[in-house]
Amino acid sequence: VSFILVSKEHRLIKQISELISKNQLEIPVFYSNEIHLLSKNSSSRMLSFTAELAFIVNKFNQANIISIPLKGPIAAKQIYDDFTAKNSRDIDFLVKENQLEKCIEIIETQGYINSYPFHSLSKKQKKAFQKSNNQLAFFHPQKKMQVEIHWRLFANKNLLPLTFDELLKDSAQMVIGKTSINCLSNKHLLLYLCAHGSKHHWSLLYWLMEVATLTQKVKFDWGAILNESKALGVERPLVQGLLLIEKLFKLNAPMVIKAYYQQNRIIQELVETSREIIMEEASFTQETSVSNYLKILNYKMKLS
Repeated sequence: VSFILVSKEHRLIKQISELISKNQLEIPVFYSNEIHLLSKNSSSRMLSFTAELAFIVNKFNQANIISIPLKGPIAAKQIYDDFTAKNSRDIDFLVKENQLEKCIEIIETQGYINSYPFHSLSKKQKKAFQKSNNQLAFFHPQKKMQVEIHWRLFANKNLLPLTFDELLKDSAQMVIGKTSINCLSNKHLLLYLCAHGSKHHWSLLYWLMEVATLTQKVKFDWGAILNESKALGVERPLVQGLLLIEKLFKLNAPMVIKAYYQQNRIIQELVETSREIIMEEASFTQETSVSNYLKILNYKMKLS
């Protein structure tokens, strides 16, 4: 039971289900049946997410709104070549900030309810809200789906300071049915995955699984990737993610990345902190003591 619970917590049910089937692993029938059922339910939900995502993109297109879906089924297709490979909780879209209110109107017209009283804010309050936040969440009571509209990748733009136009210029195209959808380039997807994982201390293994799978699938120019990450100020999350993969999954990090890691004491400390969190199956983000607040602050400061 604990194995299933940990698998669910780390969002690896589908991957484990496939490993059991592919390698014909001998585990008690009850547990294998439970894992396969959970995987089937997750796949069904992700197919529904994929259809809804394409539906919303069509609505945006009709209103001349350009969007870039984040995470979810689009990233799953890029990383695993399977829309259902991820176990997502919502559908995320990145849009231009000056088109935010138009996006809200379209989403609400489709029956989604804004979880935050954005409309009640004054113009000045909206500006302040958008400056300190990067997303709004909407829930559909009948479809039981949540959609998040982002106008920045992160609330703290320094985690990955790429503008919408920069992401769009380098973006790729994906087709679902008859709908053409923008998606992050492999390079920007990698940087985004590393920034997101490091922000959350890599406390879930599936964040590392995504980076590991993507880097095994795509032939990156690691010297160019490292240089761009330095220019953006996000080389520490990038190197941290790649070295955690090496230490936990035994996948050799690129030589240029490993050399940079070996010369940087702070990144070494970041890697060790995250490795301890993963191996101990406990995240200090759950604790409220002053000492843990200082640990979190120290960790976040080292990412920059």
